[in-house]
Amino acid sequence: MRKILLTTTALVALGGVSAASAVEISGNYAFTYSDVSNTGGSADAAGVSGDAFGSDAILDFTNSITADSGLTFDVLYRINATPTTEDMKITVSSDEWGSFMMGQSDGPVDSNDGFMIGSNLTESAGGPGTTANTALETATAGSGLHGAGTTTDGNSGNIGFSSLNFGGLQLHAGYEDGGSAAGSSDDTSSILVTYDMGMVRVGYASVDTNSANDDGADTKETLYGGEASIMGAVVRVGFHNAKTDNTIAAGGGTLFDIDTRDVGIGYDVN
Repeated sequence: MRKILLTTTALVALGGVSAASAVEISGNYAFTYSDVSNTGGSADAAGVSGDAFGSDAILDFTNSITADSGLTFDVLYRINATPTTEDMKITVSSDEWGSFMMGQSDGPVDSNDGFMIGSNLTESAGGPGTTANTALETATAGSGLHGAGTTTDGNSGNIGFSSLNFGGLQLHAGYEDGGSAAGSSDDTSSILVTYDMGMVRVGYASVDTNSANDDGADTKETLYGGEASIMGAVVRVGFHNAKTDNTIAAGGGTLFDIDTRDVGIGYDVN
C-alpha cells in the first residue's frame, strides 16, 4: 500500500502543468583508442597489453515540464550500447532554492566532480576494453569518487540536492541507498563544494560508504582539486584519498589508506 500512495503523490505533483511537452530523443556514439602502461604496482594485472579499441553509444529520452507553481520537472531515461538502462531519474528545480534529483543515476556529487579528474579528458574509466562508464559518460560527468552514483550505476537509487550558484559558490549533496537485501548495507552519503572564478574552478568532495555487511569495514574518500582554462587548453589536477577500516571482528583500525594524484592537459581543436 505504501508504494501505491507514493506513486499517486508523484502523479498529482506533475498534474498542474502550464503546457504540454513532447518527449525528446537524442544520442551519441564514440569510438576510442587507448594505451595504458602497467606501473608494476601490486594492484596491476600481469601481462596486460594496455592498448585497445573501444566504442560506446548513448540514447536519451527526455522530457521537461513546468508546473503552475513554477517548479520544473525534468525526466531522463538513458539506454547504453549493451543495450541496458544506463540512467533514469527525475529532477525538480526552482529558481528560488536549486534542484533536487531522485533515481537510479549518478548523484549530484559524482555528476559534478569530473573537473577535478585529469584523466577525464580522455577515455580511461574502467581501463581499456571495458564497458562500464566508458567514453561518453566519462567525458561528460566522470567518477572521481566511487560513492554515490558508482561507475556502473548499479545502485538501488540516489537522492541529491544542488544549491543555487552564489557568486560562483555551489553546494551539492547526495545519498545512495545500498538496497534491502542481505549484504546491501553499503549506504553512501556525499558532499561537494565548488567555487568557479571563471578561468579557474576549484572543489572539495567527501564520501562516506558503510560496509556492505555492516561489519565496521567502512570507507571514507576525499577529493580536492581544480581546473584552469588558458588559451584553449584545459589543465586538471586532483588529489584523491581512500581509507577503509578493518572489520570489527578483526580488531578495527585502518585496513588501507591510498592516495592518488591525477593530472591531465587537454586542448580542443575546433
